[in-house]
Amino acid sequence: MGEWRSCCALLALVAAVSCGGAPKPHVLLITIDTLRADALGAYGAPPGASPRLDRLAREGVLFENAATPMPITRPAHFALFSSRGPRLLGAMSNAATLPDGVATLAEALRDVGYQTAAFPAAKLLNEESGIARGFVHFEAPVVDQAIPAERALEQVIDWLDAGQEGPWLIWVHLFDPHQPYAPPPRYVPRVDPVRMEQTPSIAWAELFAAAALHEGDVPAALLEHARALYAGEVRRVDTVIGRLLDEVEARVEERNLLVAITADHGECFENGRYFEHADCLFDGATRIPMILRYPSDLSGGRRESRPVGLTDLAPGILDLAGIPTPSSFLGRSLFDPEREHEAFVRIELPHYGPREALFRLRQFARLRSVAGDPTRRPATRDFPIGLRGSRWKYWQTQSSTVLYDLEGDPVESSNVAADHPEVVRNLRRRVEQFAKAHPVSEPSAPAVSRELEETLRALGYLE
Repeated sequence: MGEWRSCCALLALVAAVSCGGAPKPHVLLITIDTLRADALGAYGAPPGASPRLDRLAREGVLFENAATPMPITRPAHFALFSSRGPRLLGAMSNAATLPDGVATLAEALRDVGYQTAAFPAAKLLNEESGIARGFVHFEAPVVDQAIPAERALEQVIDWLDAGQEGPWLIWVHLFDPHQPYAPPPRYVPRVDPVRMEQTPSIAWAELFAAAALHEGDVPAALLEHARALYAGEVRRVDTVIGRLLDEVEARVEERNLLVAITADHGECFENGRYFEHADCLFDGATRIPMILRYPSDLSGGRRESRPVGLTDLAPGILDLAGIPTPSSFLGRSLFDPEREHEAFVRIELPHYGPREALFRLRQFARLRSVAGDPTRRPATRDFPIGLRGSRWKYWQTQSSTVLYDLEGDPVESSNVAADHPEVVRNLRRRVEQFAKAHPVSEPSAPAVSRELEETLRALGYLE
């Protein structure tokens, strides 16, 4: 279609589908846990980092300024499926569940005749979380806290081979880039084999042990190795996604396949925040990849710079499929021609209860620095909330104001709030109006099941 569709073309598409004039597309939605945008070649990573996802980006549309509303798994996925932010859902931590009665993408597709199937690789996204709503077929780990990408691929193929009629929605969640970073050696060919044999996996235990030997500092060599292992996990999921696309495209016509790729959040390896995401508002954790390919309706090779968030993805998918968006969805379609040019995505940290806060303070006490860079004290009460645009990144707490110019300082090294008082006033007003309209109660110890508590502990969110 060349350039972006005009409003008239969009209305024509909706009318054609609703009248039966065009087939509804199959929808393959893939969410990758803990995937930084800049870990992909299409977003600037070195050649060979993610060849299959890079190819998908060349064939579809890549959003350069996509962000998660909260860098933690459950609230981010809830925002994606319900098109509502964490505050509006009352989902401010991984202990939250998706509230009853909130419409979801899966329900919207199921209700118009889609076969809906979900394959989340993490136990955290099991039926107890509420995210299974709308999926006729749902497979999440029961015993293991997470399964490898290869196993998730097998589950999808088994479901497809069972014979599915009519259009379908498949949601696949891949967990591998999350700690522990432990890719098979073939995905880290440039790492010294001796080091790989000595340290094939890195998680908090290895980091604490190294810091204890170096007066609280994680050596630069271990940071470099951790990033190499993380990159290996990214190559692993890229390979599996390539195999998944091959399997799906062997069964359905590519022009009738809508593929959407994104992440719940990234991972921080800089700015005083290391090896984690749940206490990081820097772009390492909040900027995420978002790529859509749909040959029937989207011209390939497009790069869109307007800010978009996870709450905009479900309306965008329904828009392309020509299916009405539930009235409860608050995001704007990725393809809405009336989208505000200088939009912002709301971002904030999860709100920890006393146990999580104590755990994070103990982590901070054990990891005083990484490669000589002092770590930042984690937020335990005064949780930041802010906005991310294409140029400005802003957040505030009761005691601080932070503004980054992402165009001039993409690594977020210099707080320029004092240099741009008018920008700060405008963004503060927007943040405070939203926070006042949607207050969050004081964090407390939520009632969680023993199974969820074990899951949070296994994933490094609790002691």
